[in-house]
Amino acid sequence: MNRRTRLRRTGILCLQAIRNAAYFRAWNAAPISRRRQQFWISLNGNFVDMAILDWCKLFGDVRAIHHWSKSITDSHAFLEGLHHSIHMDAAEFELYRLELRAYRDKYVAHLDELNFFTVPDLQPAIHSTRHLYQYMVDFEDDVGAFIEAPRSAFVFYQEHLRLGRAAHSESRAP
Repeated sequence: MNRRTRLRRTGILCLQAIRNAAYFRAWNAAPISRRRQQFWISLNGNFVDMAILDWCKLFGDVRAIHHWSKSITDSHAFLEGLHHSIHMDAAEFELYRLELRAYRDKYVAHLDELNFFTVPDLQPAIHSTRHLYQYMVDFEDDVGAFIEAPRSAFVFYQEHLRLGRAAHSESRAP
């Protein structure tokens, strides 16, 4: 895979994870009556599952085709900024990575014999994914991979959070 294609695909995964996390977060704006309806419960569950699935493609396994390390030329600089951005050191991030992988493996991908699984805190996933995307746009795009892509991961997240909230407030009918 050439560098431009790799950056673009990694960027697409970042944006998908960011968008789905924003839509999941927008659920909090939904009326209580909507949060009791199975359609909306399932929809929101799919948003979080896809956000975590895509995050794991980016951060979950160094052997994965779209792992961040395959797109970043200065791993040290990237990791230093990442840990600062998410307010976690390397050990804390590793524990978080394992938590999200467990959710993906035990609940999303295989549905092991679990009676209950708590959705992990998405804040570090959102921050780490935004950091990766922004780092690629700002420091790695020497091949024009992001010419037509959003320039700001933060603005992209905020826009989709707004769209998700608006969708929940548009139709309040049960």
